[in-house]
Amino acid sequence: NNKVLFTADYYEKKTNDMLLSVPTPTSTGFGSALQNAGSMENKGLEFQLSTKNIATSNLTWNTDFNISFNKNKVINIVGNTIHTGAINPAGDAFNTAIVQEGQPLGSFYGKIFQGVDAATGMAKFMKDGSGEDSVGIIGNANPKYVFGFNNTVRYKNWTLDLFFQGVQGNQIFNATRVLTESMALVMNQSASVVNRWKHAGDITNMPKATPNDWSNATPSTRFIEDGSYVRLKALTISYNLSSPSLSKYKVSRCLVYLTAQNLFTFTKYTGFDPEVSAFSVKSASATNQNTAPGVDYGTYPQSRSFILGLNLSF
Repeated sequence: NNKVLFTADYYEKKTNDMLLSVPTPTSTGFGSALQNAGSMENKGLEFQLSTKNIATSNLTWNTDFNISFNKNKVINIVGNTIHTGAINPAGDAFNTAIVQEGQPLGSFYGKIFQGVDAATGMAKFMKDGSGEDSVGIIGNANPKYVFGFNNTVRYKNWTLDLFFQGVQGNQIFNATRVLTESMALVMNQSASVVNRWKHAGDITNMPKATPNDWSNATPSTRFIEDGSYVRLKALTISYNLSSPSLSKYKVSRCLVYLTAQNLFTFTKYTGFDPEVSAFSVKSASATNQNTAPGVDYGTYPQSRSFILGLNLSF
């Protein structure tokens, strides 16, 4: 009786002629030029389930659930790699992400943090074959899946809408911590630096203070965090006033409602908001920055809002 609707989709899309900032000979007067020079592949599955759980004259309850799985891969770019997601904490520029052929868009770039040396208090990083700090892909901003879950319950004149939204399996590069845990400048720092290394033999994951030295704060797995979350994105409760007296004023419908947005968020992420991307919009001063999703760099969190409304129909 159309009480259950299930939809499954599989897609595979290849995007060609993507705009890239391609290096050009400096004799042209420019260091780079935008060209249609890139390609990327996306493939995945999407499922949607809609159910009518209860349907009576006084009570109805409908549920909608959707979940999607997507994988993307960079197929071709000029030069094989692009370093992107640039942050500039007080003059020391770092790249937090990399676009590389064969890898997903949203790959984080840096060193592998291996704790703090108890003797010196300096950060330790994994070494390569030549004894230098190993640098490469250290994380992925892409989630394993995203989902939405909506419930609508109506009882007589009352209606309750609940919408949950979530992301699982993604990582966030908390670049804000590069600045607030660097202890390289005379400025406010995160409260977490109270647990920094102070004396030989101290066991901690917070390096020592190093004035004017960013050695401990270079991009690394130290700043990679789990970005998974579940959020009560919207809650609306409404009441439909139905009274013969309303017809005197030629009012056919009067709905009073209260909506709360971003009410609760369940996450292990230590930043302000796990639903974040500092470089989601490309600007003239941020070349290729929109190729670095999942970086939190002083990003303003989404606000929690409450809306009280009245909907009248005449």
